[in-house]
Amino acid sequence: MSPTLTLHPSASIRREQVSALRDKIRSLEAPRMDTPTHPTLPVVADLFPERGLRRGGVYQLGPQHTLLWALIAQMTRSGHFVGLVGFKHLGLRSAEDLGVDVDHLVIIKDPGNMWWHTTNTLIDALSLVALRPSGTLPSAHQRDRFQARLRERGSTLLVAGAWPGADAAITVEHSHWDGLDAGAGLLQRQELTLSYRARRDAASRFLQLVVSADGMSVAPCSDDASTITPLPMRRVVDSAQERQAG
Repeated sequence: MSPTLTLHPSASIRREQVSALRDKIRSLEAPRMDTPTHPTLPVVADLFPERGLRRGGVYQLGPQHTLLWALIAQMTRSGHFVGLVGFKHLGLRSAEDLGVDVDHLVIIKDPGNMWWHTTNTLIDALSLVALRPSGTLPSAHQRDRFQARLRERGSTLLVAGAWPGADAAITVEHSHWDGLDAGAGLLQRQELTLSYRARRDAASRFLQLVVSADGMSVAPCSDDASTITPLPMRRVVDSAQERQAG
């Protein structure tokens, strides 16, 4: 399957294209899982209370592509297609470096005003869809109906941007690149801190990661006071417990 679908300017032809794509994916998609969560890379599983993306859930994401690749890589490696709607500038080489099987990506870069229809259609065929909205969000009633469909089908939506009522927010709290020497060196590795906050939970969970040419790994514990993040944690720390400890 071609990794990118360019939609026709005609609305009727666009609908036909998306419907044909949905039918083709259904014939190729791996069997749906009967587990309560979609798998993520083991290195990020500890970020989630259930060690994966909950089926039927909606997650609001920060804008970083590294975060997106970390969340969808394991699904593609397991033989499942993942839809990407509205992401116009994707670094697929970096996606491959982080373990994403790009042959299992369904990319619709510029759906125009068809972005909501396109997302609804892909959810009928895919277990996981990531969306960058390109217009006014649907009404609260439409979102509620959509999330009911997600729960019924066991699919999950990742939204790069605001989504009122999302089950949880996943963001990059801090990011730092190493390797530049007075502007003349090469970027060699990235250290970042991910945060997870559920809508019904006041506490956040955090995870420190290192991204390099070798892939992604959990950041080692450091005793250096000048560590790149102000959060005193090694793997995952419940911020409520941290406050009690302090």
